[in-house]
Amino acid sequence: LQVAAAYRPCLSQPLEPNYIFGGCSMGAAAAVWAAVMYPRRVAGLVLFMVPTMWATRQARRGALEAKADALRASEPNRAEVMTGAARADFPPREDLERLAATGIPVLIVTARDDPIHPASSAEALGQIFGSSARVVTDCKASEVGAIFSTELVSWLEQLPPALA
Repeated sequence: LQVAAAYRPCLSQPLEPNYIFGGCSMGAAAAVWAAVMYPRRVAGLVLFMVPTMWATRQARRGALEAKADALRASEPNRAEVMTGAARADFPPREDLERLAATGIPVLIVTARDDPIHPASSAEALGQIFGSSARVVTDCKASEVGAIFSTELVSWLEQLPPALA
């Protein structure tokens, strides 16, 4: 949420253009939070390797906190990242439904075989965003980077000229 709030100075300017927000893993969550916080400024979302969310995030919280505690003495920066991951989650479904009602285009790409970035998260977001979302989950973790690059280029080419 702090990352999303950091967008405030540039997004509160009245004459600034709209933006396509995007991110990978926890960055995808930050991009979604920024879009929920500034829905009139978002022109699209690009979400790569969407992490666990809601119930699956809560189920992982204890393991992430334990990992953070184990790292705290030897690798304090990494421990902070783990703590952030444990406490981070996506906005509530109702907030995402309000954002989806704006019809913004969304690209979501994740691997089918990645338990940290499960296809179920991408598919849940795809259901919320409906026909404005392109969801790609039919690839392996070893292929997802190349698939993402190809899908991103295609998605950008299909955007209306005012957004691209």
